This record gives sequence, C-alpha cells and structure tokens, in this order.
Amino acid sequence: MTTVDIDTFFNEGVDLYEQKQFKEAEEKFMHALEIDPNSDDVKYNLALVYFATERYDMCVRFIQHIHDVDCSELITELEKVHADTAPDLPELIPQVCDDCPHYHPNEMLKEKPGHCLFYGIARSAQASCFAFELVQEGQISLKEVESRKGNPYQAVIDPYTEQLRDEYLPEKFICQYCSIQVALSETEQQSKRFICPECKKANEVGQDIKELDGVLINESDDALFMKLLSPNHYQYVFVQAAKKEILRRGIDLGQSEKFLSMLKDLDRE
Repeated sequence: MTTVDIDTFFNEGVDLYEQKQFKEAEEKFMHALEIDPNSDDVKYNLALVYFATERYDMCVRFIQHIHDVDCSELITELEKVHADTAPDLPELIPQVCDDCPHYHPNEMLKEKPGHCLFYGIARSAQASCFAFELVQEGQISLKEVESRKGNPYQAVIDPYTEQLRDEYLPEKFICQYCSIQVALSETEQQSKRFICPECKKANEVGQDIKELDGVLINESDDALFMKLLSPNHYQYVFVQAAKKEILRRGIDLGQSEKFLSMLKDLDRE
C-alpha cells in the first residue's frame, strides 16, 4: 500500500467520525493503523472514537501510546467521567501470547505483522510488545505482566522450583547397591544416610552428592535440566546434585526459555 492509502483511510475515518458514524470510523482508522502502527494521529482519532462510544478503557490504552499529539484535553474529559487513566490490563494475557514471538521477557519483538490480542490492535513487523512498553515506561513491573500471562506450564514449573530448595531425600529411595526400593524414616531423609535392609550396605548419599559437585559444575544448563525433568533415567544422587548446581547458578526456572522448551517437549512425548 502507499501513503495515499493511509491518507484515504484516515480522511474517510475523520469524515465518518464527524457524522457520528463511529463504528465505520473505527474500521477506517484501524485500516490506517495496520499500515502505520506508529501513527499518533491515527491513535488519537481512535481514542476519540472510543471516548465517544464510552469505551474508556480502550481510549486510555491508546492515549498511553501517543507521544507527539497533545492529549491533555481528552484526558480532562476522561477525568470528568471518572475514567481510570491507569493501565487497564486484562486479568490474564490471552492464551495466544504464550506462543507470540514478541512476548518474550528479554526481547518482546514481533517478527511478523499481526493482531495483538493483548491490546486489541494491529501491530507491524519488528514492533515491540505493548505490554513490554508499559514495563519500560515504569508503569507496571515485568513480574506483574508475567503474572497475567496465561502460562499453562506455570503450575508445573512451581513444584520443580520448590524441589530445588528441598534438600531431604524422598520417602522412598533406590539402594545404589542392590537396586531395591527402601522406605526412609524422616531422620534418614534428613541425614541422607541409610542402611539397606536387603543388602545391609550403607548408602552415603550426602557424600556422593558432594563428590559430584566438581563434576556437575562443568555440565550445561540443559544437562542439569534433563536430570531434573527425567529423574528415573539417573541415580537420585545425580538429581540431587543437579538441583544443588541449579541453585548455585541462580537459575530461575520460571524465566528460563530453555527449561520451558524442554517441558513442552516432554509434554508432546
């Protein structure tokens, strides 16, 4: 499309707005915004449409992303109707944001043009995520945005995060010598030491974990995650040592794209 197309949509939208044909005006302005998502003039006129139709939350959202047009008069009108000019975020970011290429805590860039369901407007290629813009402006915290993200894996991530801090052995443990499952007392769980009732050998799990410290310190994050996610494939001492090393590195499982990716891979198996 050309600049003429943008001007045509914009001017038609203005004419329709003046005729109080707000629905049709909104459609014209949205077409113009699809062509130029950074146009403050288009955003401002959309804000006018939303104010006229008493959709004050949408009006506020657009005002918050206008930089070169004076919105003071419109803000005054919003205050008269007691509209909240604070960021009006949905309780949960739409599910589609989980797979959105621009919804990433570190980048938040959109690689392809498309429609942002979080704010309900079109976004062009390489446009930064609107939610992240609010973070950059200091209006909300990244943690607050993340808490609204409908992450179906968060309920899975949280128990793994809790396990990292749990230094006790599980209630049932496999003897490293005869491979039978042993029920451990609370004392044995805490001390990481027990005598196998079958082979009568002492399992010094705590010492074994310490000996693995020098080995796992050179392991990649991926290898540590694999031990955490697939404990049945490893001796439990390796799992415990991997937890210890993940904590030492200060890895936040909830923010690790690699950990989330591995969770999704396991979910598909």
